[in-house]
This record gives sequence, structure tokens and C-alpha cells, in this order.
Amino acid sequence: MRRWAIYIDIEGTSALFEPREAEFFTALDHLLTTVWRIGELCFPESPERLFAHQVGGDGIVIVSEQSERPAERAIAIATILMQVVLGEGFVAKAGVSEGDYGHVSLTCLQECPRDDRGRIRMGRGLLTIIPTMGTALVNAHGRASCPPRGARLVVDADMIEPVSEGVVISEVRRGLRVIDWLHTHTNLMDEIVRKAKLRIAGAAELEEALRHYVASAEADDDWKHFTLCLNGVA
Repeated sequence: MRRWAIYIDIEGTSALFEPREAEFFTALDHLLTTVWRIGELCFPESPERLFAHQVGGDGIVIVSEQSERPAERAIAIATILMQVVLGEGFVAKAGVSEGDYGHVSLTCLQECPRDDRGRIRMGRGLLTIIPTMGTALVNAHGRASCPPRGARLVVDADMIEPVSEGVVISEVRRGLRVIDWLHTHTNLMDEIVRKAKLRIAGAAELEEALRHYVASAEADDDWKHFTLCLNGVA
């Protein structure tokens, strides 16, 4: 069964983690808490349930229960999460795509002994398995990582049609759409923010925060250019 997926991660972690470790963990904690609030308070029941997993340290994948066209929820949630990360003094990149997703049965899980808490032991060490995988994660991660580089939100074109009122598209590419997550503002976003009891800054404050981040970022000119121009910031 095909589902939509959002993949989001914090940009520049390798450069930022050591000098800003405490701030990084605060931002990641806020991001994860926001995901939990959205799932718990906004979409707790079938067929709207969400399934989220932390992957790769600073990455999160959020998967729907079933396919939705247009993927208005995915775009609203991804936009809110991008804004939340910026509010914590960092920026993120994200992709939205579709595919299958579910639990993976690995041979080693049948052969490896577990302790009384269900953990796989390696002597006095541990083997940690992420038991879920699928093309939904692969495709969404691919959208997040594809050109152009920058703190931007990329969505499969056929998932966004027809475009919901309030969604701002900043670039059209073959099969893809780049969303201006700074200025996108939909009724569904307002509903999610209200139900999840989130605090999101206004567009003017977010613009100033993004300008300040880019001005101080140790990044190349292309990354800075696309981060600003794809989000409507001169």
C-alpha cells in the first residue's frame, strides 16, 4: 500500500553539533516533541494516524496510514516543522514523496539472542535495529537531498495538484515542486497549530531569523542563495 512520507533533517549538523551541542539537542527535542504533539493531538485515529521514526540521528521520517491526494496534510505538517526548526535557531531541509512502508523481517533478528528486555546483545554491547523501511522513506529522503541545495522543501508534483489555497510554490522542476515554507500558510496549518498547541512566529519574524542564520552560516554561496530565494527572502 502506498503512503506519503515526510523526511526532514537539520541542516549542517556535522559543522554545528560540536560548537552548539546543547542548542542542537534543544532544537531536536522541540522538533520531535512537535511531531508527537501533531500525531497525538491532531491525528490520533485511523485513517489519519501518523507513524514517525527518528533516523540517522537528526532525521525524522513521518509516514501516513494510507495514500492521500492531494497530500495537503503532508505539506502542512512539513511546513510547520520547517518553521519550528527555524524558531529554534537552526534550519532544516525536507522532502515529501510516496511509496510503501512497513516492518522489515531480517534473518539476524531470528538468530540473534535477546535479553529479558527484548534487546539484542553483542557480548556486553548492543545491536540496535530500525525495524521499518520502504520506498516511502527512500523517495522522501531523495527529494530532501536533490538539487537545489539549501534549506528547502521539495514535493512530488503529482502529490500537490490541485494546489491548496495558501501554498506558495517557489520553483517548478520536472516532476517536482519547491515550496516556499516561510510564506506558505493554509487553513489546515492553522488548525494543526491550534490543536497541537504550538507557537509559530509570523512571516516577518521568520524572514528575519532566516536572514540572520544565512548571514552567519559557514556555507557556500549557492546554499545561501537558494535558501533565501526559494523562500521568498531577498
